[in-house]
Amino acid sequence: MRKIPALLIFLAVSLLLGQPCASSQTEGEPGRAQSGEITPEMKEVLDTINHPLGYINEDLYDQFWANVSEPEGRAGLRKSIDLNLIRGQQYQREAWEYIRDTAKARYPPPPRRLNSIKNEYLSALRGGGVLTTENRIGIDLSFEQTDMLVEAALNETPFESPEGPVSIDVKLAEQKIDEADRALSKLKLLISKEWPDEPPLHEYKGPYLKIRSWSRLHCMRAPDRGQNEVWEVIGPLSPTARVMFYYEKSSSALTGAGDRTYTTWVAEELSKVDGNPTVTPERVKSKGDRPAASWQGVRTGPDGESIYSMSRVWLTKDKRKKVMARVESSLSADEARDFFRDVWYWFETD
Repeated sequence: MRKIPALLIFLAVSLLLGQPCASSQTEGEPGRAQSGEITPEMKEVLDTINHPLGYINEDLYDQFWANVSEPEGRAGLRKSIDLNLIRGQQYQREAWEYIRDTAKARYPPPPRRLNSIKNEYLSALRGGGVLTTENRIGIDLSFEQTDMLVEAALNETPFESPEGPVSIDVKLAEQKIDEADRALSKLKLLISKEWPDEPPLHEYKGPYLKIRSWSRLHCMRAPDRGQNEVWEVIGPLSPTARVMFYYEKSSSALTGAGDRTYTTWVAEELSKVDGNPTVTPERVKSKGDRPAASWQGVRTGPDGESIYSMSRVWLTKDKRKKVMARVESSLSADEARDFFRDVWYWFETD
């Protein structure tokens, strides 16, 4: 097997943090950023945002920009993040789309498409004045890796990564595209001039869900339940809370939904997830006058900790689709309840 130095690297992060101003601070004023600088405190925020399981919220946004008060400094830093981080993620996303299409077709799409992706990325960096001899080495390495990954996808040849052999297939490419989309959604919020009044709307094509959230969530196909199609859309909300949307679709009315009362059906469905919910679900109205049931629960986590949850489940009118929204917190029931109010506001469906 051929080895590549850093399979699946986040080149964009290293580009920004590799700039001469990346870790400098104003002399005599620790933690205070000069124009275009990244302080250690700001780097911590970037690390949180850029992690595949990371998140962004108003607190992180305020923390990042707290030490950049001058308009010129903020403008310079936004430009640097856009050129280095965002453009880098866009390149990675387009490169993985090319790799995915290669794996699907078993022959490479037109090479000029890949060359165009590379040239557009270089032109953006060159036009922004951030293409240096030093980071060009890293960019050329990334381009070389892209070519090697395309070859692996074409020949169905695994590569030896630091974690072991990796198959370059459609599933992996889709995962990396999803990671790039989530990173881009967070970085674009970070460079906004003001924190928005409401979260952006993200569309998830697999389960046909539209969810407003500060960070784009991870959407994945879950194991089917019999003949039913199942999807999960999940992601962190804070260091101690996460959200999950569970979507199940059937070609006919979901089993049991039509021959029992709705509340009884919901209670039985919840018992599969929570054991015994601490609050008996009651029938309520959800958006679009669809019946739903809400409940709160608590369970024991893997380390013996308490995991608090707030959930709501409902059927579509034809009883062929079931959606459950759920927030879990390892901090408190109050945090789960507070986040759930936002989650319920975020959700939209056709």
